[in-house]
Amino acid sequence: MKLKDMVIIVALFGFGPVWAAQVDNSAMVKKYNAQVNDVIALVTEVVVTVDLGIDIAKAYSQFRGLPEVATHSRHIQRLREDADQLFGNSLVETPFPSCRELIYHVDSMWTARQDLARLGKSESKELAAAEADYLHSRNECVNEIKIPPSPTKEETAIIDASNP
Repeated sequence: MKLKDMVIIVALFGFGPVWAAQVDNSAMVKKYNAQVNDVIALVTEVVVTVDLGIDIAKAYSQFRGLPEVATHSRHIQRLREDADQLFGNSLVETPFPSCRELIYHVDSMWTARQDLARLGKSESKELAAAEADYLHSRNECVNEIKIPPSPTKEETAIIDASNP
C-alpha cells in the first residue's frame, strides 16, 4: 500500500466521517455592509501612508533627525488604533481579515525602513519579507472588499467516531 493511500484511509476512518452543511452567514453580510466604506477609507489611507513612508525613510537616511519620522510613526500608530476599533481584536470574526492584517505589515515595513535608514542601507531580508507580506495582504484585502460574503456558508465538521 502506498503512503498516499494510507493517508487517505487514516483520514477517512481515523478521524470519522466528514460532512458539510450550509449555515446562515447573514451576520457577516450585515457586518460587511456596515464596514465596507470605512474599510475602503482606511485602506486608502494606509496605501498613501506606505508611499509617504518610503520618501520619509529616504530623506531620513540623508538628513538625520527629521521630525517627519516621529510624526509618521505616530500616524501609523493611529492607523493601528483605527483598525483595532474597526475590526476588533484578532479573535473577533470579520469579513476583512486581510485588511485587519494590513496595518501590522505596514508597521513592520516602517520599522525595517527606519532601521535601514539609520544604518545608511536600502535593502534587507526583513524589509523584503515585510513588503511581500504587505503586498499579499493588500491584494487579499482588495478581494475581500470587492467580493462580499455569501449569505450562507459551508460549515465542515469532523465527527469523532472514537467518542460515543
